[in-house]
This record gives sequence, C-alpha cells and structure tokens, in this order.
Amino acid sequence: MKNIIIGLALIFGGLAMIFSTANSSFGDGMLPRVLFIGGILVAVIGLFVGIRGAVHAGKRDTR
Repeated sequence: MKNIIIGLALIFGGLAMIFSTANSSFGDGMLPRVLFIGGILVAVIGLFVGIRGAVHAGKRDTR
C-alpha cells in the first residue's frame, strides 16, 4: 500500500512539473525544458512504482 501512495505522489508531482511549464515558451532558457522532461520522467517512474506496489499488494492478499 505504501508503494501505491508513493507512486501516486510521484505521478502528481511529475504532472505538476509538466504543467508548471505550460505558460512559458521553450525559448526562455533551459529551465522549462528541464522541468518538462524531468516531469515526464518522474511521472513514468511513479507509474512503475505504483504498478509494482499494486502487483505486490495483490500477491500478498491472495495467500
């Protein structure tokens, strides 16, 4: 259950990083590009952590 919550937090954190670049153009320098790509990476990592936690919880419940 802990991994599912951590995964959700990472997904929402990544989405917040992505949406924080919504009103800035990519000509503003390196920071919007880094936030956008980093947000995608954080959200994908959170997705895998959440799926892994859900699979682990499912295996534990069936015993």
